[in-house]
Amino acid sequence: NLPMRDFVDNYLLRSSQRIWPVSRNGVDIGYLDTTQFEVGQLDLEGLVADNTTALIAEQMLSPATPALDVLDTLATRNAPLPVVEDHQVVGLIDHADILRWLAVHKWAQP
Repeated sequence: NLPMRDFVDNYLLRSSQRIWPVSRNGVDIGYLDTTQFEVGQLDLEGLVADNTTALIAEQMLSPATPALDVLDTLATRNAPLPVVEDHQVVGLIDHADILRWLAVHKWAQP
């Protein structure tokens, strides 16, 4: 029930995060993709819930998703993907996360 203007002022402008999980009564109902601002798809006079994109199974990952599957899924999107466990978003993963993981593991090898 958060007004979009409050979200923009109190959250969006204070973070570089692109995807924001949205919940209602403790249940994640979708996400807000801030790239929608760039194409004028968000109603700044409405509520965050009015601008929420539903979570779609094909665009979600589980914590147990194999890394190669994560890479395949990320290759089809230009946005972070939600990691969902028990119908709750527990994290977000994007291309930079994968590159950072690969770099760290490469350095750790003898």
